[in-house]
Amino acid sequence: MFSDEFVINFSMEECPMLIGILRRPSQEDEPFVEPSYEFEILLMGDRLVRSSEQLNLESLFDQLIVFKEEFDENEENYVSIYYVLIHILIINFILAI
Repeated sequence: MFSDEFVINFSMEECPMLIGILRRPSQEDEPFVEPSYEFEILLMGDRLVRSSEQLNLESLFDQLIVFKEEFDENEENYVSIYYVLIHILIINFILAI
């Protein structure tokens, strides 16, 4: 049913750019302000931006793994910050009652 060969055309017409998005906590003092987002170009045409390597499936896969690890770490930090803030607000609310 499926071919053993994985053929992708990575031309600019078919695959011009791959962008990764990371959520960043707000820099403002207000803890519950919407976060900002950082856009990072991972692939431009047939070149990986971070390493300047020519694109192939192995190098793309490696770059996606690195980006996913950064994304996961970033999300863990982001969630832990807001988890602590929410608990502080709950404790303050309970103490106010």
